[in-house]
Amino acid sequence: GNLFEIIMQNAFSKYPSNRKPIHLMPQEILDEYSLHENKNGNIKKAISIFIDYDTLETTHKFTIIKVSKNNKFSYNNVQLSDDIKFCLDFSNKILPNLIYNDTQLEIKFENHQPYFHWNSENELMYKKMIAKFAIFTNHYIAFYLKTKLEHHNIIFRNCPLFTKLENVGDFISFILQNNVKANYSNEFSNHDMLELNEYLHMTSPLRRCTDCIIHYLLKDITFPPYKLEDIIKHSNVIYKRMKKIQFTDNKFRLLQTMELQNSSFTIEFYIISFKKPFLNIIINKLNENNIYMSYTLKYDNVEYINIDLIQKRFQIQIHHINCCNYYDRNKIPELDSFIDNLLFV
Repeated sequence: GNLFEIIMQNAFSKYPSNRKPIHLMPQEILDEYSLHENKNGNIKKAISIFIDYDTLETTHKFTIIKVSKNNKFSYNNVQLSDDIKFCLDFSNKILPNLIYNDTQLEIKFENHQPYFHWNSENELMYKKMIAKFAIFTNHYIAFYLKTKLEHHNIIFRNCPLFTKLENVGDFISFILQNNVKANYSNEFSNHDMLELNEYLHMTSPLRRCTDCIIHYLLKDITFPPYKLEDIIKHSNVIYKRMKKIQFTDNKFRLLQTMELQNSSFTIEFYIISFKKPFLNIIINKLNENNIYMSYTLKYDNVEYINIDLIQKRFQIQIHHINCCNYYDRNKIPELDSFIDNLLFV
């Protein structure tokens, strides 16, 4: 009834930086289905995925699981037990060639002050392991539902590519240069970025309404196509809006943290394109850490730039940041001067 409509209208949980999350679900539902032992006990309902190690034959069942307060880990305190080693090995077996964004630098907060957190190789390894199991699960459920239902009764996650997925190199650069965009749709199509024939979202029903719909479908509760079309259209609009806000927020926090540190940094960057009058730059390293930040400079008096400058990597030392400028120019004045000299000298 009303709860369902509220969830569909919210569409997603939101995670503003340095603020409490804005959850898709009411808190009492989050508490009831938390994977931590709490006032609701330690017995939880789940959809469990069973994968045969040798054949990769996969099935799913509705199960009851028992959670333990002793199994509460963060990515940086995982003990490399035999079980974890097995899971790492298995994740590499089910999706050996997964392309993964390995951004190492995160911004965290302490007493509302941002600071840089560097993800170690182990943290990235464990995050990739979890991602692989989630992606494989989404793929399996998409295949299962496609064989069971008509495609227009399912919410797929599609990501068409218009170029071959070879020698990707810089993950972010590939996405931008090839206009890679993922969308929800009730029309079946491949998820080319993951190199999977079928794909959808089902592993996060507490934070995405699309996943809730897939859980309903697994329980043989169906929706008319026009209802799914409304949910898909609304979800795509909200998702696009969220990503734009997140992108802007991440950029501001990165510059803010650099400014607060009041020290020098080495940045690596490259020019991705010039579409008069805008020169588009990607900053891809901060010291030795992989990052992603776009930076755009306006040049009204430039008609074209030397093609040899596109994709060429540059490194400079910077000492001054002005994070609160509305436009990019003068946010990193030493970068502005370097680019000006590059174009006009």
